[in-house]
Amino acid sequence: FILVPFQPHIADLEVTLNWFMSIKESLQEKVAFIPNKLAKTNEQRRGLEIACETIKEEGRGAILPGLSIRNAIYPPVLNGRERNFFDRVFPPKAIEEIEIFFTELERFMGLRDGTTSEESKQSKKAAN
Repeated sequence: FILVPFQPHIADLEVTLNWFMSIKESLQEKVAFIPNKLAKTNEQRRGLEIACETIKEEGRGAILPGLSIRNAIYPPVLNGRERNFFDRVFPPKAIEEIEIFFTELERFMGLRDGTTSEESKQSKKAAN
């Protein structure tokens, strides 16, 4: 699989979609675009529309749920901290966004069917 993070603004979109159109169809089928640093701007909204239209027209590839713009995490990690950065509590909205992203990524990769993890647990219980 080829994961392609991109920012849905004109400059990044042009490079990203031109690259996608230039690769073999067999590779296009394996491409999952990941909108990154999403903000609620008209330019990004339009950029996502263009990306979705291109994927639909080609009939190959996918666009996964994007990741919102967040404050940079690298400076606190690289500057060192007394407490491990990854031990901190993340906001529920950020956790939900990441869970949705990984669920859709697993579906795209064929690692998960269309059911939720809770539905899968229920069906496994019923089978036993």
